[in-house]
Amino acid sequence: RHLERHGESKSFHVYLVPRITLICQRILEDEGVLGSIQSFRQFECDLIPMDDDVISMELDSAFRECFMDGDCSSLYYVARALMRIQNQFGHIPEIRGKGRCAKQAVRMMQRMKQELSHDALKGMLPQIHQLYVLDRDVDLVTPFVTQLTYEGLIDEIWGIKSGIFDPPFAVKKEDSTKKAAAPKKQKVGLNSNDTVYTEVRDQNFSSVGSKLNAKALTIEGAYEQRHKLKEIT
Repeated sequence: RHLERHGESKSFHVYLVPRITLICQRILEDEGVLGSIQSFRQFECDLIPMDDDVISMELDSAFRECFMDGDCSSLYYVARALMRIQNQFGHIPEIRGKGRCAKQAVRMMQRMKQELSHDALKGMLPQIHQLYVLDRDVDLVTPFVTQLTYEGLIDEIWGIKSGIFDPPFAVKKEDSTKKAAAPKKQKVGLNSNDTVYTEVRDQNFSSVGSKLNAKALTIEGAYEQRHKLKEIT
């Protein structure tokens, strides 16, 4: 309305994550802006790769919604994600669910298979033969157990969110001329791309200190050796 009064012309595009709902459409319609939106689409961001062998849906509120609020709408996204996996890796012959919500998600996925044509899946060689879907309430004790690994220690003290560590302190670095740069606070991705972190992430935190010290001495020795070779040449 403001743009119309000032004679300005702009196009608006709305993308909803993870899907379009009737409630969202009704709110935009009640506000009188639905007709001004040129494109109204959904971005199905179901599975997010966290590491080489870890994918997550990052549905932080799913447990509370399903088991406390009685809202099982997030199970639709789980079923859709299972379908997406099969579209990529072929039909999974055996799928089992343990728990009320897990079984409901598997049934929803099976209905999706029946409603949609999956001729492409028939010609694909299955790469995943078994899939087990578990409710969190099947094991409520494990999340309360103290983590004793190096990665777990970081998570216990500072927290790791979606594979990202946001340290509450600044890190001082040295450049190639060995001049100390100003401390800078930055987020760090904790995954298998970091070879040193990969070696110690699952180690007991009581033994990590000596290993990191040995690794630091090895890196420092290699750096000094390279520096000497540069001086010779």
